[in-house]
Amino acid sequence: MADAVSSITTPQIIPLYDLIDRVASGELKIPKFQRPYVWSPDDMLALFDSIFQGYPIGSLLIWETDRPDISSLKEIGPLELKDTAHTGATSYVVDGHQRLATLVGVLALPEDYPSETLDQWRWWIGFDLNEKEFTHYKRKNSKPEKDSIIVPLRRVIKTTDFARFTRDLASQVSEDKLDYYLEGADYLNRKLREYKVPATVMKSGSLDDAVNIFSRVNQRGRDMTPDQMVSALTFRDKGEGEFDLSERIDQILSGLTDFGFGSIERKSVLQSILFAAKINFTRPSFERIVNRDSSEQIVPAVERSETSLRCAAKFLHDEVGLKTGRLLPYASQLVMLSFYYQNRSQGDVSVSDYMDRTLVKWLWLTSFNGWFAGANTTDLRRAADKMTDLSNRDIDEKHFIEFFSDRPLRGLPKAFDRRSARIRASLLLQIKARTPLDPRTGKSINGFEIFGNESTRDIPYFFLNAPGKLISSPANRIILPGNLGRSAKQVLVSMDNSVKDDVLRSHLITSEAFRLFLEDDAAGFIAKREAEIKRIETEFLNEIGLTEVSVPSSTEAVDESEVSDAFS
Repeated sequence: MADAVSSITTPQIIPLYDLIDRVASGELKIPKFQRPYVWSPDDMLALFDSIFQGYPIGSLLIWETDRPDISSLKEIGPLELKDTAHTGATSYVVDGHQRLATLVGVLALPEDYPSETLDQWRWWIGFDLNEKEFTHYKRKNSKPEKDSIIVPLRRVIKTTDFARFTRDLASQVSEDKLDYYLEGADYLNRKLREYKVPATVMKSGSLDDAVNIFSRVNQRGRDMTPDQMVSALTFRDKGEGEFDLSERIDQILSGLTDFGFGSIERKSVLQSILFAAKINFTRPSFERIVNRDSSEQIVPAVERSETSLRCAAKFLHDEVGLKTGRLLPYASQLVMLSFYYQNRSQGDVSVSDYMDRTLVKWLWLTSFNGWFAGANTTDLRRAADKMTDLSNRDIDEKHFIEFFSDRPLRGLPKAFDRRSARIRASLLLQIKARTPLDPRTGKSINGFEIFGNESTRDIPYFFLNAPGKLISSPANRIILPGNLGRSAKQVLVSMDNSVKDDVLRSHLITSEAFRLFLEDDAAGFIAKREAEIKRIETEFLNEIGLTEVSVPSSTEAVDESEVSDAFS
């Protein structure tokens, strides 16, 4: 059976000169949802060097459609695009704007384009025939070295322009060097004209198909996510109400930074908006989302979603004590809380300690039993209904919690992986139960600040060279700043006695475990510390009425992925 995606996508190989012609003719456009040009001058030189060396520069992703309602940019790089009438389907570059703008902007640069500011002179790129390298050759108050022979890239692609350049070259160099420079210029010309850019073309009039294709071929390393493609297609020009859903999602995320949740994925915000607009948030019709007639429904939904997401983030920050979204076990937990607050604000249901306690219990329950890792779309829609019922007080705590208790609580995983929801739940609980202290000073450490830092990849080990699977144990990790290095052993061994007991307790290290640590007994230490982590977790879960923790298998998988992703 043929793959549904491959049947409506086609690979293409497009010569550089053809790319320029397609842009100039209006056949190839840049939709307005693309981010502004951000490449540095060095990035631009590196791109042309890769082409010259014959290296791949990545594939463009193009959506070919006859939809008439997609707004496109009026310029690409330094070039103003003519409003050229184009018959038939139009192709939109949904991924690859930076590369395309660099290629077209440099190779088709107008002769009279200025070169005073950075935004101007970076487009003046040439090839130095002596140094055999690409360079910016026309800058403010700067001239090329006397011996430099520069081939302007803007004169390479068009045959007539290149012919004029070679004629001009004869008047610039001595006759004995002319052949050398002509050979170098011809080689550059061939490398650029013969270079072909790979592209994946999605041929479909259906936005649903286009987004599904995009999400599959755009798995990693791309500049734009599928939800940005969808949300940005709702862009409205000023004459149409000046609404840009992509920009509004940016604003919502910016507001969530007040509570440490600005790192939440954009798709989670969009799911909250869809729910507020009464559109299926698990498997939405993208055609309906971008339909111009739906804007009256989407615009107020954004306002409701923004308010509810802030309430949800504030709840997690204040009531749960979670200060960063990077330790939130499941993004769907924030989304579901936003559903609860959307309905509560509509029904004017007063805040109560009872409901807050119920939601706190729900948060820990779903974090420890992995409910969202195994939920299908039907489960998620039913969960959303339960959140609505709770906000309306149409369900009591017992039946609400029972709905999410259809699987046992998970034990501590065998391996440390920050992507694991269960590991994040454990780290969150450790920070809440015992504020970690710095072994060097005895002063408290902000654990949320450590994990909230985007550059923090890992936390140190107790035993960097622990044998076998012990090195991967969650009990072999300590919540300390990364600037202490990969191992915390030395700093723990050299602790001052005046702070030792408090520091050990803050990191869930018993006196017996520390004795084994000093004896370099990695297996004994890790077993003792793992037992202490489990004891703290069990005590806390019992306090809030959650029991029956299951024992994980040695092959327990990381549970970071959620089928609630409406764009997978």
